Amino acid sequence: MLIDTIKKVLIEIGLTPVQQHIYEHLLANRKATIDAIKNGTRLSYAQVQHNLRVLEKLGLVAGPLGKKPRVFIPADPKTSLAAILEARYKDWQDSINRLDNELRIRETTAGTCTRRVSFYHYTDPDLAIGHFHALIRDAAKEVTMSAPPPVLLRKLEPALHDAFLRGVDITIYFSDLDFDELTEYIQRVLDIMRRTRVTVVQTREKTTQLVRFNDVVMNMGVVLVDGVLLNSFVFKDDILWHANGFHGQAFVEQARKFLDVLNVEKKITENPAPVQSVIDAIETRGLMKTRDIGNSSGISGETLRKILDYLVEQGIVAETVEKSGKAGRPRKVYQVVD
Repeated sequence: MLIDTIKKVLIEIGLTPVQQHIYEHLLANRKATIDAIKNGTRLSYAQVQHNLRVLEKLGLVAGPLGKKPRVFIPADPKTSLAAILEARYKDWQDSINRLDNELRIRETTAGTCTRRVSFYHYTDPDLAIGHFHALIRDAAKEVTMSAPPPVLLRKLEPALHDAFLRGVDITIYFSDLDFDELTEYIQRVLDIMRRTRVTVVQTREKTTQLVRFNDVVMNMGVVLVDGVLLNSFVFKDDILWHANGFHGQAFVEQARKFLDVLNVEKKITENPAPVQSVIDAIETRGLMKTRDIGNSSGISGETLRKILDYLVEQGIVAETVEKSGKAGRPRKVYQVVD
């Protein structure tokens, strides 16, 4: 049975029995709040909350910010579990490659070896998306994409949202010429990425390249990660066909130069609604305590903590410790940076 196969994979990737129990409960019920999971699994609130964070970091569940109480939804098991296994395989393969390179250096009389370019190809889009999730999950600085079709963007949104919370800049280039029939692309992107800060750049020229796939002319877009990873995807309007990828700075620099020379028609940077609500609340009052920000914005708890950490890290908001002279934990106040 499918559930038995999933259980075996959950054990293989190292989930604890409690985490397995929570994930299986979500698969069976499609969606649930922390309280519902607590009642259905007979675990404590703290157990459920802590292990949901672990599952969320692994990409196995998602709980949109800004909604109270948060409703957690399990990711598609095939995609999410494949992404984790792919990441484990990649770590194992990297270790072998490092060992292989070290042996090559030691065995050659000159003490050097030929540098190889890592390449992968997926004809199954689901496996490619799983690989993209793993790459974006490791992003540290930036993720740049050219005309990702909505069908791809929706599946990458959980990983992109997690990257956004870590301070990764996300930019999407596109042109109307990249699509034959798809319209209102900017609004589609903003609707999909409503939880995530994203910059959308519309250009006059195509941001994709024409390629021939199965005797049909299609578009090839890219996903650039941290200046060293180039991943391409072949699509037509809102249909994704397959993906390739390289690990090499030269490939990324070439693709980035191609985007940088295009003529920009429109550029939009959109904050997600919860983040903008917190910024607006602080702007209206100047210095504000966490409790006051929560009361004004309607956002509290862990969600507010994550948003404030993100805004401080991005330099949008400054955090100051308020010295009251009284015993107890010092209070923190926040203000928008000019």
